[in-house]
Amino acid sequence: MVTTITGARSTYNINSSRVVVDMTDTIYQLDPDTAPLLTLSGKISKSGCHNPKFEWMEDDFAPYKDAINLAAGYTADATSLAVDNWAYFEAGQLVKVPRTGEVFRVTVASASPLTVVRGIGSTSAAALVDNEPLLILGDSNEEGATSRSAKTIQVSNQYNYDQIFRTTVEATNTNEATTLYGGPDRAYQRKKKGIEHTLKMERQMWFGEKSITYGTHPRRTTGGVLEYIASNFYDAGGMLTESEWENFLDIAFTKGSQVKWGFCSGSVISIVNLWAKGRMEIMNKADTYGLSVYKYISPHGELNLIRNRLFTGAVYGSYCVVLDFEDKCIAQRELRGTKLKTNIQDNDADSWKDEYITETGLEVKLADRHAVLYNITS
Repeated sequence: MVTTITGARSTYNINSSRVVVDMTDTIYQLDPDTAPLLTLSGKISKSGCHNPKFEWMEDDFAPYKDAINLAAGYTADATSLAVDNWAYFEAGQLVKVPRTGEVFRVTVASASPLTVVRGIGSTSAAALVDNEPLLILGDSNEEGATSRSAKTIQVSNQYNYDQIFRTTVEATNTNEATTLYGGPDRAYQRKKKGIEHTLKMERQMWFGEKSITYGTHPRRTTGGVLEYIASNFYDAGGMLTESEWENFLDIAFTKGSQVKWGFCSGSVISIVNLWAKGRMEIMNKADTYGLSVYKYISPHGELNLIRNRLFTGAVYGSYCVVLDFEDKCIAQRELRGTKLKTNIQDNDADSWKDEYITETGLEVKLADRHAVLYNITS
């Protein structure tokens, strides 16, 4: 059937297939700089391993903080006190009650409750409440006494697994031979899949849980940052003020180095920027491995703030995670570094097939050096 056009021909009534598409010869992608944890842990503290299960040992100084453990609390004359962790205490220690100012001396610490002498020195004994914070001071010893019993901290073993990540791309040879906008499809897809491969590892290293399952062959998963520092979470409880932010930094910088990295959602970065412009400066990308970083100057330490694009949504959109990279506390442990395997298609396949493969995991040491502030709203 012949189609006729009455009147002037236009781009509307002619066959649309004849119009050459005005398409830029580039297919745009999302900014590939979306994996700051992998970038930093790879540049600062990447190391190899020779076993898919990698382990490390952690040590710490003797604890000096504890709390009263009795729902009803205690009167001022009570000398038998239940605490959360009786093994933290020794006979002869002096303990401060910050709320009341009282100092008491421990006389027996073989189990909970402790036996104590109340109101040491000029301080007066006062009633104690449940979860009353306690601060262990030094030990007091009699003149001429024998040496104290030795008490040391047992080194703890920690571990994680390397996980095998695989990202495959495949196309027919006909597709490869066809002239396409954006250039040869194989080169473009390799680049795109390389970014996707990195993002998969980044997500696992934030949110993953370590595990191993056995079948014909073992399958391992690597635990992420949030698994290892789960005990150091602090609830902002809504709107974040400058005072609350500084209180959090006081906690986050209590242990470890005085230069740390803060990975924050976009909304948290915006909130901090509203009242911290005078104390934030843009860092040179040459000094931050190409990442966009703002240095926040605080009396507690320097915090390098990075927007973490994975922190979005109703839960993670309210997160700020502070990590200490000093002493390789955050490190990639690679059994096999990333490789691009090419032409792995079947011998008789009229196609090509490439694959990225990595076997790696994350080492997160000394949880008390890191911290999470969450439930932040504007």
